[in-house]
Amino acid sequence: MLYGLVREHLATFLAETERSYAAPLPKYVVDTFDDYLACGDVAGGFLRCHCEGCRHDVLVAFSCKHRGLCPSCGARRMCNEAVQLVDRVLPNVPVRQWVLSLPWELRRLAAMKPGVIGAMDRIFSEEIARLTRRLAGIDGAQTGSVGCPQMFGGSLNLHVHFHTIAADGVFEKTDAGGVRFHEAPPSSRDDVAEVAQRVRDRALRWLRRHGHLVALPAGAVVAVAPTMISVAHWGRLEEGALFAWSRRLEWAVMMKRTFGFNVLRCPRCSGKMRVLSTITEPPVVRQILDHLGVRASPLPRAPARDPDWEQIDLGFAADAA
Repeated sequence: MLYGLVREHLATFLAETERSYAAPLPKYVVDTFDDYLACGDVAGGFLRCHCEGCRHDVLVAFSCKHRGLCPSCGARRMCNEAVQLVDRVLPNVPVRQWVLSLPWELRRLAAMKPGVIGAMDRIFSEEIARLTRRLAGIDGAQTGSVGCPQMFGGSLNLHVHFHTIAADGVFEKTDAGGVRFHEAPPSSRDDVAEVAQRVRDRALRWLRRHGHLVALPAGAVVAVAPTMISVAHWGRLEEGALFAWSRRLEWAVMMKRTFGFNVLRCPRCSGKMRVLSTITEPPVVRQILDHLGVRASPLPRAPARDPDWEQIDLGFAADAA
């Protein structure tokens, strides 16, 4: 359904933005739409996978690998990160999720300035770690967390916030050179309020120090610029040591764990296939697809329509009951 909507209305949307927007859409936005429409289409190139057992060949189309628009590629990215955390990062200990939501005046600034997102993430996780060490009461122990910034809300609105997965305890080095985990007692409402207050105070100092915060005189009207927020609105804002990043999983393994099927399993004999070649040259792609009787050209897109159409009255009265 989404693919059909984009294919039907993309040209009209782009024409309207050129006509009425103050500035053109960024190139990466247009490229994301174009790549999405080519995602999974063998007309744009493919891998040739071959089964040695029954000599069967399978063509696997390329994906767009974008996370903002394509549901399939977005799901693979999310699953890839989840696999890395579960299999390679998070130890087998209790964890707790913490959430930090930024006030709306700060969301646009954070979306435009990666340094702001990084600072808020770091401050939040450091305060979670400080509380966890205090609750555990083990001298010299350390804890860890993984922060996951999210840029949008449930209605795809701009809503920068953070989901932080934190170990619910601390790690202590043993005399034998190992590590022992000590679970921390549950935090109270006062503990959570303390974290919120310390995050707010540290965030204000960081924003002021980096020139993103302006204090307005009493009674002045708040005017928020893209790189400034008001001190007055920060009152509504009610890191562990570990930030992990690891290499991506093998393509076929990721597809199996995300969608539940093995792309390298032969559909005829169930044997294991191997990738023979990557086909990207348009003449070669067309020659192979024509030989197989498969569409060799991208699906056509609907042309741009006049956006100044008049709404048709279908005869439904607003007060009809």
